[in-house]
Amino acid sequence: MTPIQGDAGFPDLVLVRGLDLWFVELKRKPNKIEPAQQTWLDLLGAAGAVAHIVYVPEGLDAFLTMLAKPAVVPT
Repeated sequence: MTPIQGDAGFPDLVLVRGLDLWFVELKRKPNKIEPAQQTWLDLLGAAGAVAHIVYVPEGLDAFLTMLAKPAVVPT
């Protein structure tokens, strides 16, 4: 349970990185992505957002490395 409840399956993180809008679902193994979560990620990706699933802690370093790369910033 989180302090703020929203629509079932909505991603855990919403990030703005330069001109990109990212939605990130955080998971711990052995938990798997739920159908409602996958639907949200699919719809957000189809709308042009960046949608990721990050398994923590295993995938956290790779995700942070990806975020550390230069972003496209508005001029």
